[in-house]
This record gives sequence, C-alpha cells and structure tokens, in this order.
Amino acid sequence: MSMLPAERTGMAVRPTAEVRWAEILDAVLNTADDGVLITDAAHRPLACNHRFGELFGCEIEWVVQADWDELLEQIGLRLKDPDEWRRQMDGIVAQPYRQGHGELALGAPEGFVLWRTAPIRSAQGEPMGRLWRFRDITEQKKRERIQQILYEVSTFFDPIPEKNYMFVLQKLSEFYGGTTAAITMRDKEMMIFKAAINVPEWARDLAGVPFEEAYCKRVVSTNRPVLLQNALQDGEFHHVPLAQLGLTRYLGAPVRLQSGQPLGSLCILDSQSDRVLDENDTQLIALLAMRVSTELERERVITERIAEQKAALEQRERLLQQSRQILDSLNQGLQLLSESVSPRQWLQRQVPLLCQAFFADSVALLARTGDDFWGIEWREAESIARDWTPSKRMAQVLERLARPRVFTWNAPSVRLWQVHYHALTRLETRSAPPLWLMFGAQTVSAFEDPLIKLLIDSLLKQIAIGWELVWTRQSLETAYEDLKNTQEQLIRQEKLAVAGTLAASVAHDIRNIISSLSLSLAVGEYDPKRALEEVRAQLDRFTVLVHRLLVYARPRLLARERVDLTDLLERVLSLIMAQARIGRVQVHFHRSRNRPQVVGDPHQLEHLFVNMCLNALQAMTPDGGHLTLRLRKQRGYACIAIHDTGKGIPPERLATLFEPFQSGHSEGIGLGLYSCRNIVEAHQGRIEVESQLGAGTTFRIWLPLAADQGGQER
Repeated sequence: MSMLPAERTGMAVRPTAEVRWAEILDAVLNTADDGVLITDAAHRPLACNHRFGELFGCEIEWVVQADWDELLEQIGLRLKDPDEWRRQMDGIVAQPYRQGHGELALGAPEGFVLWRTAPIRSAQGEPMGRLWRFRDITEQKKRERIQQILYEVSTFFDPIPEKNYMFVLQKLSEFYGGTTAAITMRDKEMMIFKAAINVPEWARDLAGVPFEEAYCKRVVSTNRPVLLQNALQDGEFHHVPLAQLGLTRYLGAPVRLQSGQPLGSLCILDSQSDRVLDENDTQLIALLAMRVSTELERERVITERIAEQKAALEQRERLLQQSRQILDSLNQGLQLLSESVSPRQWLQRQVPLLCQAFFADSVALLARTGDDFWGIEWREAESIARDWTPSKRMAQVLERLARPRVFTWNAPSVRLWQVHYHALTRLETRSAPPLWLMFGAQTVSAFEDPLIKLLIDSLLKQIAIGWELVWTRQSLETAYEDLKNTQEQLIRQEKLAVAGTLAASVAHDIRNIISSLSLSLAVGEYDPKRALEEVRAQLDRFTVLVHRLLVYARPRLLARERVDLTDLLERVLSLIMAQARIGRVQVHFHRSRNRPQVVGDPHQLEHLFVNMCLNALQAMTPDGGHLTLRLRKQRGYACIAIHDTGKGIPPERLATLFEPFQSGHSEGIGLGLYSCRNIVEAHQGRIEVESQLGAGTTFRIWLPLAADQGGQER
C-alpha cells in the first residue's frame, strides 16, 4: 500500500497491508459524541453511527440502505421546519465543493442540533463523497435561553410591583412553551393563587387549593425548590386532584420574606411529564423566585404606606371637620358676646355650642356664687337647656379641682357620681365667679390630637373670657344703676350736691366704658377677628396664642417651588409690625444685594420666620428693644440671622431648646422651636442659636440655595 501525499489529503497514513480500515472506521464512528454520516458522490449513505440514529429516530442499518430523498424525509420528521432543511440540503447538493453548517430545531421531544458538512476529496482533489456531523446543542441553547430570560427579568423594572412579577410569570411561561405559571401564597390551610398566567379554562375561577393537596406544600415546608417530574409516581401527591386531572409536572421555588421565612412559591404546572426538567430549570426558577420575593416585599411596603397615608388623610379630614366645628363655635361665641344677656342666659346660649364643638352627648356649665353651685345642662337627645344643681358630693369634687384647664378623662370620682360625663375642667377666671365645664362623649380619643387640644384650649379661653365679660358687664350695669339711683338721691338732697356731682362724673366714666365695650362687641357681629383682638388686648392678649396656633398644626406635605427670601421676609415683617409697635420694638432688616433664592414651601417658610420673630418680640417684652434680621449668601446656603436684644437664654436650656414641650414661658406650650426645627430640616437646612444673658439671642437659619445660585441639586 502506497502512502498518500499529506498535502493532498490533509492526513498521513503508514503504508501497511495489516491495518483493517473497516474496523478502525467503525471504532471512530462509535466513539464520536456527534452524530456522523458519510455519503458518496451520489449522496447515498455509506456509513453512520448510533448517535446519528438516536438524534433522528432511525435505525442505522436502514440509513445505509436508504437513498438520499428517503433519508431527508426521515430526518424531516424530527424537525419543526422540514421544508427549510430540504432547501438547505438542495443548496449543498448543488455545490459539491461547498462546506456548510446550520442549526436544526427538533420537535417533540424538543431540542437543537448543530450540523456541519464538508466534501471528502480524492488524492486528485475531486469530491468523492461528503462527511456530515450533527451535534446536540440542546443544553447549550437552554443555558443561553436561561441567561437571556434572567437578563430580561433583571433589566425590567416598573414602579408598580405587580407589573414586575407578572412580567416574570410571562417570561417563565414562555420559556416552557406557554405552560401555566403562578405565584401562590399560604393563607392558613389554603394555598391562594396571588397571580397566574395561562391557566386552564376549568381552573380560572379557582382561588386556591387546600394546603395538604398542593404541590407547593413541599416547597413551603422545606423552604427549597421542588421538582416533580411526574406527580403520579410520587408517594405523597399521586392521589391529589391536580395529579388526577393530569397536571403532573411541577417545578416550584419558595417566595420568602426578608427574614427568609417562606410565604408561598413561584411555580409552573402542566401535563408535560415526558419533557424532562433538570438542575438548570431548578436554578432558573429559584433565581426568578428571588426577584418575585423582592417585588412582593416592595408591594407590601407600598401597600402599607398607602394605607398609612390613607389613614392619615382620613384622620386629617376628621380633624378638619372637628376644627371647623370648634371654629364655628368660636365665631358663634363671639356673636353671642355682642348681645346683652344675663350670665344665666349666656350659659343657656353657650351649652349647645359647646355640645357641637365637643361632639358631646351632654354638656354642663357650673358656676359658684358664694357657697352655692348652680349651672345649665344641655343634653343632645333632648335638645333643651335646663337648670342643674350638682349634689353636695359633686360640689366637693369640684372644689378640689382648683387648677384651671385640667381634663380628667373617665376619672374614678366622675364614675362615682353615676352620671354620663367623661371629662371635667375648671376654667381660668379672675374677676368672675369660678366656672366648671363638664361634658360626656362616646369617645374622647378625638381630643388627643395636639391641634384639637390647642383649639379646645382656645375655645375654653374664649368661654372664660366671655364669662368674665358677661359677668363684668352685669356688674357694671348694676353699678351704673346703683350710681344713677345715688345721683338722683343726691340731687333730691341738696345737702349732698357735691357728692351728687361726683357720682354723675363717675357714672359718666362707667357709661363710656360700657359704650366702648358695646361698640367693640357690636363690631364683632361683622368682624369677629377684630372684636377678638380688642378683647384679648384687655384680657391677657388672648389672640396672640390663637395667632400662633397655626404654627403648631400638623405640617402639610412639602410643596417645593422657588422662593425669594427677600420678598418672604418683607411679608413676615409686615405681619409682625403691629405687634412690634405694641411691644416698643424697633425692627431692622439688612437685605442681601443678590436676593438669595431657595427651593421650598413658601407657606411653611413663612410660618417658620413668623414664629421666630414672635419669639424674639416676646423675649423683649415688656422693655422693648431691637429686632435685627440679616440675609446673606454663604458657601451654597442662604443664611438668615435673627437677633434680639432681650434678656437671653440660660445656658442650661440651650441643649433642649429645640425639643418638644420645652418652653421658657409659663404660658408656653413648648412646640414653637420644635416646629421651626422640623421645617428647617424638611428643607435640608439647619438652625443654630447663640445667646448671652443680658445681651440677647441670635438664631441663624441655613437653607440651601437654588441650584443656579450656587446650591446643589437635591
């Protein structure tokens, strides 16, 4: 046997007559991992291995006896697109020297095959046949598809969590050929379908299945992925309805809380038990279940936040309604002050207003003149005001309640009376007899809100003011009548002419007082706010607290817009200028030439600076002084310095100055500076304070400038 030239054949062969080439060819073909087919120049099959037969479902003995067309037809039975395969082969046959390759998509069972072919040439280089190789790339294609679905799922995001986990279900179902994909959640003894796709028609109305009959039971119990290739062959689930209905293939992975505790599963469910799943499928569904867990946790957080916001809005609406009723009672109380009524008549007119303001079933106002208690009671069910005299035991309890404006909720002493009142307070009075308020309500929780408490406190103060005014007016009118009678007697008695003249003069002064009060109260019918300002100027400046009340209200949601601080501070100074004149305080405003601007809520910023300025004015009461505001830019911030020449703040109070319920005034509530700090921090700013006893106090507020003025984007 002669040796063939290596440059002509691409290989070298030792010349020998002892080599059995048929056996060598058989060994080579059967040890190859690929399917191998050799055809001659006429495309007749000459040889093939067992792997070729396995790939295309044919006997290899039949292959070497079939002609080309028969072989193509047999291979086409395993392909999803046999026509395309035949077109490709026609092109190969038409060009004997051509090499070729491509992919074939197999039908059931599904798979992918990579084919390659090259001509077999003679020593002279002429084509004498063709070598075909067919490699099963099903696992490779599956891994590529898994990587693709994981990439698509990881890059997909929607603000709504449901859209994200529904996208996962869609991709999972598509990956397994449109099978049923679902997210199940355990609810006591049931597995509930939270979401599903491609559900069989007979199961679309099914909300869930019993936990003991659900394949997901094993996932939740073990907290691990579970593969059931054929549930009919599983000792635990072969008898459950799903298996009996033909849904025998199951693959699921646990959906977990952040703590790792299983909530349910992400799973696929179908009848394709003949299509084998493997570890790659288990890893895929476990990774997808992690994404679903993340979205379910995000959905839970969003749902809780929405519920909290809804509850907050509902609470705010209730508070708004309560505030309106209290303010309406305030306004009606002001109008009542303009009418000339006796103290008893005033109490009769006041109790239904209080019943409305407190949402109460009953209200009683009790007074003490001398040693006697008397009062007026209003019961909403009867809608009538009637006289009411407390028992001696109740009178003793009222005497012990000496501190003004203290509520006693469901106190034991109240229950001992065996009456339907739940709250009791003594109103602060000075020149009028003591006055107690009692009311009964189905619930007192509505009065626990700070804003409502402040409004109620304002209402109680107004009641006390009204009581003193009514009582003082009656006293003045009585005194006027007495003096008038005295004057008449003195005139009739010429011996007392000088005393009569003096009495007339005093009576004239009293008449002027009554006229001034009547005029102020008459104005209240058309301008309640102005009348209230006149009253508080005479009775402890009541309206100052009402004016500052809005600062302590629950802050609204921050609305951001561009704010010119120069304009804002000028508006603030115009609001407090009248108060400054009353307190003998001179106001100075040093503006910045470049007009600093910030991004924030103009209403909250206005409340901030009004409150800071009112605090400064109060610090200089009653001696007066100077209030100085300085506005400048510094290192990306607008700095607003507010300086007063008051008596200063003790060093031991500086550490807790901005904490709630810390006040340096006996009448203060201690929420003003706390509210100011919250507003500043909500605008990403900070607030500082410097104080020296006897020299005054300086507050500096730093707010980030707008981006185009040197600030940073926030």
